[in-house]
Amino acid sequence: KPYAVHFVWTYGNNFGKAHRMREYMYFHDPPEYYNEGRYITVDITRPETPRGFNGWNDTLAMVDFHMTAMQAQLKQMYYAFAMAYISSRTLVLPRLVCHCIHNWFESPQCRLPGESLTKFPMTCPTDYVFDMPTLYSMLVNMRRIKFREYSWLENPRTAQKYKQPPGVVVRADANATKPEHQQDKKSGRWQVVLPRKFRDFDIVSELDKHRHEPVVHVHNPAELFHKFTFPHIQQDFDELMSKLGIRWCCLPVDLMKKLNIKEEGRWLKVAP
Repeated sequence: KPYAVHFVWTYGNNFGKAHRMREYMYFHDPPEYYNEGRYITVDITRPETPRGFNGWNDTLAMVDFHMTAMQAQLKQMYYAFAMAYISSRTLVLPRLVCHCIHNWFESPQCRLPGESLTKFPMTCPTDYVFDMPTLYSMLVNMRRIKFREYSWLENPRTAQKYKQPPGVVVRADANATKPEHQQDKKSGRWQVVLPRKFRDFDIVSELDKHRHEPVVHVHNPAELFHKFTFPHIQQDFDELMSKLGIRWCCLPVDLMKKLNIKEEGRWLKVAP
């Protein structure tokens, strides 16, 4: 018999709840969600967790590190979303790591009050990072930026063609003066090297040579993409990104009083 489940401790209303279910591969989307489309994956450089972090007793220092680490990752996500947009491919969200939970009341030592079992770093639920209604309605210049949850490639429902090693791997190289496309004769996979901070139209031109590949992987999107050629698209994209980050919460009240801190939360920003 089916069970009814009341899903709590998620954010972003029904978008957040459904997305959490997708992350854990419990949500049943239609077959085309798993076996149609073209995709792009990216590498994200994750911060190294300080030694002994899980035993720290300094909530403010833990929150400071969490915010610094998140901002470093979100800077890279800005370029990941840009690459998804210019390539007209669906972005498989990378796993981001959190060093604090996200809550609506105080979180001493970055955990629920009295809780000590949570270990950091942990994979961030997407609703810990992004405003979910905004994420599910990303539109730039009347064109949607599509995405999939970080576990999509691990889902048994996802078509096998997407789970193979990417047919194209792209990276930026500061020493490159022109695009280079090299194919491994044995595997048939392509290595594409592009100049650093390449123009959006030039990136599209090179990726379009591999338009039939199911998955393209980009090693260093922040090094590859510079900015949009058209100012109105750049403005539209930046405005969207400015709405995407959430407000992290919350510092303990006694700590705020002790240090005369007025704001219990801090905003995450998706920005270069």
